[in-house]
Amino acid sequence: MILKNLTRRNNISQLVNYILKQERNERVEPILKHNLRSRTANGWTKEFELNDSLRLYKRSDNIKLNHIILSFSNKDIENISKDLLKDISKKFIELRGKDNLYLASSHHDKEHIHLHIIMSATKYMTGESNRISKKEFNELKLSLDDYQKQKYPELIHSLPEHGKRTKVQSPTKEYPIQNDNVKLSQKQQISETISEIYSKSKSGQEFLSQLKFEGLEPYYRGGSVYGVE
Repeated sequence: MILKNLTRRNNISQLVNYILKQERNERVEPILKHNLRSRTANGWTKEFELNDSLRLYKRSDNIKLNHIILSFSNKDIENISKDLLKDISKKFIELRGKDNLYLASSHHDKEHIHLHIIMSATKYMTGESNRISKKEFNELKLSLDDYQKQKYPELIHSLPEHGKRTKVQSPTKEYPIQNDNVKLSQKQQISETISEIYSKSKSGQEFLSQLKFEGLEPYYRGGSVYGVE
């Protein structure tokens, strides 16, 4: 799977409702909750807000939430079940730290499956930051990959090569990134990912398909792709 981490500095309720958005006119239920007691999106939002209000060191630009996206190849879709997604969520929580708040859900967009996990930016009811270094996050990715290889060897198409990314020239059309709270370095990384996918795609459909696999959700205006979330 491909694992990405985005940050959120405000509007907690918007992100909670986003990962629980309806699909095919069906209500989306969380795959997993951890250190959360409520049963509604409004209740979970209030719990995340309360936990954040207890942080020990407060600044105007504090990160309130981490939005983790795990993407699976559409070639493995027949082998991906709700139980598998729940198990992967549990393993991520085990690796990242059980003393945080988590809310996990999945999006099934046509042939693509994305696992979305919201994680508090502070530990449960202590106000202590749970930030980890880039090196530690990369080690977490590798550990999660190892777990997938051992327990789900059938997911042969969903194993990326972390750290191996080639910079290429931007595509002729620039796609804006819809996330005002993403740091510049993350925006640059996303732009490079879009450029790489564009250079390798043989059709518009393949381009959009690979964007979704990377966890980049296209959005539309006037019937045309306008940008990515």
